[in-house]
Amino acid sequence: MSEISVDSRLSKVILKNKYRFELKPLLKGMNAFTFFAYVLNITWRIQALACLFGLFLLIITYINLELIKLTINSVIDSGHFPIILLKNEVSQLELLIVSLAALMLVYLMLSVIRFLVNILQGMICERVLIALRRKIYASRAQTNSKKSGNGIIPVVSQEIEPLGGFSGEMIILPLVQVGTFLTVLFFIFSQSNVLGVAVVALIPIQVIWSAWMQKKLNRFWRDRIRLMRILAVRATKLSSVPTGMERIFSNIYANRIAIYRTKYLIKSANSYLVGVSSVVVIGVGGYLVMSDDLTVGVIAVTLGAHKDLSGAFRELLRYRQMWCDVSVRYLELKRSVGEVFAEA
Repeated sequence: MSEISVDSRLSKVILKNKYRFELKPLLKGMNAFTFFAYVLNITWRIQALACLFGLFLLIITYINLELIKLTINSVIDSGHFPIILLKNEVSQLELLIVSLAALMLVYLMLSVIRFLVNILQGMICERVLIALRRKIYASRAQTNSKKSGNGIIPVVSQEIEPLGGFSGEMIILPLVQVGTFLTVLFFIFSQSNVLGVAVVALIPIQVIWSAWMQKKLNRFWRDRIRLMRILAVRATKLSSVPTGMERIFSNIYANRIAIYRTKYLIKSANSYLVGVSSVVVIGVGGYLVMSDDLTVGVIAVTLGAHKDLSGAFRELLRYRQMWCDVSVRYLELKRSVGEVFAEA
């Protein structure tokens, strides 16, 4: 059989997406959590420290929202000055300066905590990558097999990089983002139930849309992994002919364009829904202010909080994409290396 026909058959199989692997059973079974347990076994101390900083971050985030509301309602939009504070008469300008200084201190604390969390995430990532590479080499050394030896190059250099990146975020990201989401929602609903409903009205649409599109994106990512493995193996064989390689290049290009199209369609649609949600908040909040059921300060803080809410929601969608991608990559890694990474 010619090498051109081999490449052709491999490419056609990949592009038809007819694999036995399905994401839904993987997520329901233990395979999807094997990598999660493996990472925890290695890095649980650092993960716990990162989570502690994450809880501090949520507390300060709520304090920040309350402080902004008080600054607008009780300082800027108040006519009850001067006031007596600690037996001293304080003017409106003096209290505004104190409030702004407190806000600057809060933002400094938020920045420092985020910096520390990011450093811890980097440490987790590198520790997991080193452990994975050691296991891959150990597995190949135990088999003493030179067959498909060139295929290990993309595995240890490129394919496991997303696994390392995900390991640094697998706990702290959902903790912080879900916490931020709930913190902001609690703050908004505590100000106005109607405004809270307006904020969350479009979230179910975003969830359903993103989940539907993610299934398509997962298939393209799975194809990408196998196409790159074929390219790595074929490129190292001097006997490969240009025609066969061109077919692989063409399939890789088509696969990448499909990934771009699907990924950015998800991003654009979610951005549009976030913008529509902001318009709804302004409309409902404006009506409540005109009806004297709400203050301007609450509207201003809600709009700022809505950005945090949207950012947290986007991060959770990104986490779901990473989780699905890592599930695919980890299963392919076990198939390729023949090693179940169940123990550290």
